[in-house]
Amino acid sequence: MYDALNELYPIWRGRRVRRESFLPTDRTVSLLYPVLGIESVTDLRGERTFVPGRDYVLRDGGLFLPEGSAIRLLPPEIACPPAGAPNPLGEISFASASGGILPFAEGHVFHDMQYAVTYTHAGSWDGPIPAPRDGRLPLTKARIRARRGFTVGLLGDSIGAGANSSALTGVPPFAPLWIEQVCLRLSLAVGTTVRCVNRSVGGMDAAWGRSAATGAFAGDVPDLFLIEFGMNDASGKTDRLVFRDNCRAIAEQLLALNPDVELLFVSTTLPNRMARDFVSDHETHEPLLAALADEFGPRADLVPMTSLHRYLLSKKSFWDMTGNNVNHPNDFLVRVYAQAILAVLGIEGGRA
Repeated sequence: MYDALNELYPIWRGRRVRRESFLPTDRTVSLLYPVLGIESVTDLRGERTFVPGRDYVLRDGGLFLPEGSAIRLLPPEIACPPAGAPNPLGEISFASASGGILPFAEGHVFHDMQYAVTYTHAGSWDGPIPAPRDGRLPLTKARIRARRGFTVGLLGDSIGAGANSSALTGVPPFAPLWIEQVCLRLSLAVGTTVRCVNRSVGGMDAAWGRSAATGAFAGDVPDLFLIEFGMNDASGKTDRLVFRDNCRAIAEQLLALNPDVELLFVSTTLPNRMARDFVSDHETHEPLLAALADEFGPRADLVPMTSLHRYLLSKKSFWDMTGNNVNHPNDFLVRVYAQAILAVLGIEGGRA
């Protein structure tokens, strides 16, 4: 069962990491921290628990998969398909920066190939740490302190819509979308329901959001509003300043609906750098969104998912955290979205 309190303890705090995902390409598994002790290794569904000593060992501060392990390495035809080969996972594929194709699959295909490890460590996090800023989002923080319910709205693309999360693909552990995880945790914090109104649509960009925002929320106006675009804007080669202006216009429409609405601009995670025709200037959006949040003053702030994902990718492979091998997060990275948003609001999970 999904634990809305403890699943959301930030991965950048404490000495224990819960269910960090991985998809091994060799027998030494890359993890966020040097390992002191391994508590469990399971498949990502949580249905199969692997045996220490036989399926995995702790070696030199890391997770190692011995010969004969039931934990399967990513097959070479998926990890590095030969030039001219079709996509082994389906009919749709992307061009690879190394030549040939980049295997791609929607649904729970990658979820079913990934694993999760819970472990203790003595390492330190030297990446970005989302945190509340003094004076930002005063109405939302006052509602949390006063333990009053409120409504959270989200407008975004497929990442906001939850593509490839286990809840949407219908497989265990059925982890909720990140915006739903945020509202579950906030509901626990305030002791009453924090409503979630998610109008995200897969495949959309901020230009679509600009055209849809008023109609999407006129009948259900949020108190806290999250704007989550960028993945399709950059891959679609939209000028970054046009992207910024579209995000500004979305925010202004919500302010017209509710002059007291507060805003969170959520920067995008990064696509697979090997997706040759998909990768563009995704990393340039976050500074623009930070400046846009400053433009709106105390009523707005930034959730720096681009910086967080960049740091995670310095420690782990894209395979470890992807839902489709191109641009969607898996359940682990979905949790990081929720953890980052809650951290900006000054809320943490219970314990690691």
